[in-house]
Amino acid sequence: MGLGELDYLPQKPAPDRDSFLAEIEGFLRDFGMLRFSYAAFSDARAEALGLPGTFKLTTNYDAHWASRYQGRHYDQIDPVIQVAKTSRTPFFWGSGPFLKPFRKRQRLVFHEANEFGISYGFSIPINGRNGLELVTFTSDNRSVVRDAFSGHGSKLMVAAYHIADTLNALEPQVRVEETPLTPRERESLIWVAEGLTSQEIAEKMTISASAVNYHLNNAARKLSARNRHHAALLALKKHWI
Repeated sequence: MGLGELDYLPQKPAPDRDSFLAEIEGFLRDFGMLRFSYAAFSDARAEALGLPGTFKLTTNYDAHWASRYQGRHYDQIDPVIQVAKTSRTPFFWGSGPFLKPFRKRQRLVFHEANEFGISYGFSIPINGRNGLELVTFTSDNRSVVRDAFSGHGSKLMVAAYHIADTLNALEPQVRVEETPLTPRERESLIWVAEGLTSQEIAEKMTISASAVNYHLNNAARKLSARNRHHAALLALKKHWI
């Protein structure tokens, strides 16, 4: 079974990164498209606590455009990413009506991308384990993108999940330290990271507010944290919540 088929499995042993990217290009060629990207974003909870947001991009876009895009942090203003973060459903994009709601600076990202043949596309947001993931297929021709998804949409959707899963598997795995936190302490910190008060956390966990404070104080002590918010930030950094 090939990429995009329900029974698809990458060749074993797992393909190296370059081989898999070449497989994606070959797959897209059958539909008249040549470019794709896979983007991964950090968990919003980490950003809410002041941790720097992370953005990873894997693509076969022109190297100059990929370098410019990342170097200028266009991911922070890209209209495609803004839509993906709010709708979380697959969508077409391109110039014209799609860009009308966005500011001039955001539209300029599109104008620059046009110089590299990235004019129209279809993006599939994916709820990954660590945050939002976004697979995008592009072309310089609107009809090519529309025809590909009107005739082979299900196959391209399945391929997007295969791409995300395989590229994730090819990433070096981060070793997570064994946590000293109890399940209750971890759950309390998760809700702190979501911005809840002790009373609100108590209602979520069906315990008393004093019990919540007890768990949070213990967690802060174990992490040598200044307060509950600092404890939640430290636990996120260590991947304990």
